[in-house]
Amino acid sequence: MRFATIKKRDGRTGVFDAAKITQAIAKAGQATGEFGDQEARRLTLKTLDLAEALVAGRINITGTISAYFQNMDLLRKFTDEIETSLQFTLGDGETESYIITLPRVKYSGGDNPADGEGPITLNMPFQALYDEKTKTNIRIDRIPPAEPTP
Repeated sequence: MRFATIKKRDGRTGVFDAAKITQAIAKAGQATGEFGDQEARRLTLKTLDLAEALVAGRINITGTISAYFQNMDLLRKFTDEIETSLQFTLGDGETESYIITLPRVKYSGGDNPADGEGPITLNMPFQALYDEKTKTNIRIDRIPPAEPTP
């Protein structure tokens, strides 16, 4: 069963269009040079399958970021157990893009695989935690915001 409607940020209900998700994922893949339209379609289907499996409650969001090592600030967030937030954009940030915000994140590790010459990156596993202020652990905003329907 696929979604028929979607509840928008302003509370209105609109027609759900999976093609908009595919377009945003494809733009992100093209911008990074990592994948094209076929992989974007596959990722959309996987995302929809996961979304359908959700039930009311909290979602467990984990992942790993790779960040350029500039100073100790990011690594200290792990060693000192400092909670932070994480935000990234799918798409070009201008049209048909999505901003994903994890308002409360805790890093569970950090390694510095210094390997030869060049920039040093940190690989840091994280988990998004439930944020009482926003009442969620993930927020997805569309750019530009959807036009109001009459």
